[in-house]
Amino acid sequence: MTKRILFGIVYLVISSLLIGCTESDNAKTTASAQSRATVQGTSVSTEATATTKVTASTEITDTPDDEPQVASPTQATSTEIPIKIESRPEAAIACQEEPAVEEAGDMLDEALESDDDEKKAEAFLRRGQEYMQQGEFDKAITDFTEALHYNENLTGALVMRGTCYIFLGDIDRSMEDFNVAVSQFTQRIEVEPTAENYMDRGTAYYFLREFDKAIADFDQAIVIDPNNTRAYTVRGNVYDDSGYFDKALESYGLALEVASLEERSLTLADKGKAYALHGDAALAAADLEEALSICEGLGPAVIQELKAILAEIYFHLGQESISSEDTDQAKDYYTWSIELFPHIAGVFLERGRINVYLGDYELAILYLKDALVVDSDYHETYYLMGLALIFLERYDEALAEMEAFIDRVPDNGYGFYLRGICYMNLGMEDSAIDDFEKALELGLDDERAADVQAKLNALKE
Repeated sequence: MTKRILFGIVYLVISSLLIGCTESDNAKTTASAQSRATVQGTSVSTEATATTKVTASTEITDTPDDEPQVASPTQATSTEIPIKIESRPEAAIACQEEPAVEEAGDMLDEALESDDDEKKAEAFLRRGQEYMQQGEFDKAITDFTEALHYNENLTGALVMRGTCYIFLGDIDRSMEDFNVAVSQFTQRIEVEPTAENYMDRGTAYYFLREFDKAIADFDQAIVIDPNNTRAYTVRGNVYDDSGYFDKALESYGLALEVASLEERSLTLADKGKAYALHGDAALAAADLEEALSICEGLGPAVIQELKAILAEIYFHLGQESISSEDTDQAKDYYTWSIELFPHIAGVFLERGRINVYLGDYELAILYLKDALVVDSDYHETYYLMGLALIFLERYDEALAEMEAFIDRVPDNGYGFYLRGICYMNLGMEDSAIDDFEKALELGLDDERAADVQAKLNALKE
């Protein structure tokens, strides 16, 4: 499959596919559609590489390489991120679009009361679009299938159903739908060689990974309609997926020259995602922020997807700021990342880590608890939570966190070191001795090892 799958294939094809619709119906449907979106996990690294000095009654000092870190200047995935955002991206964070499933359902109820099969097909197609835009692909497939039951020539439903099958991992069914769509679009082009028909067939070819044929169709659509923003944009996507990034950027640029405001947001979204895929965080952030600031025509699912990508970019900018010892800027980036997309455990973890480093342990605990809500298996979070609680001398609570850490990382000496400190301060001397001896067995840095030995000597006196 292509690197980026289209949530919003709707906006590319729908205007010419609602057989039997009036011109105003087509315009309304096109305006409610959204751009394609990349299905990608927000894989965030929290592996730490730096050493940090902290002081406390626990006598924890320099952080060794194999201990979970208090401050982590992890490098971002791209080699350089030459950007510094000075102010909170208010408009991007505020971008919202309410789903229109209820409105589409009302349209369907009305259509089902009539004897007009075309109207029923349109209504099922419209509600399927809305489900698709929200990522409810099973429901969307059901509605697209119903639309095709009432109108087997509704090729737009085939393309959108095929797209949903891709998201659900059913590649065979998706390819079957796209192949039928190509056949139907080809028949239409023979009768009516319009820009829209070439656009539609080119989109189906794109999903079939027949990139040369797709580009040829988009080129022909542009010859017929030189102001067709969608043709330039999707051609840019095809160029990028086929390895021609420079040509992709040129095509996106031509799209922006003729784009309306709504079309501009869609093109910037795709262009920004292309930059992100190529590791250019600065240009990706600029395009995605502008797309979200415009917000028009994106649809709920794409808005969430763009926010997730931008949130990860801010996360890596925060890591870069830590590397540059700009803690205040790092806090801002992490905070914006959380405001945009509060579903990346690593961002909460890093925001908590900064607060541990700065000595604001109560606030650190709040962020670390949020990290565990997102991902309860994030073992480093338990370590930092336990550390913050030890600094606050809440040893019984810290003990529970260190036990959770040791359950997940049973071969890390530093977990036993901190749990031993909890036992020691809770008066559980035998347990403390066992943990300190285990910590030495598993290995500690020289300074920690000396501290543990001193504690063991005192406990055994």
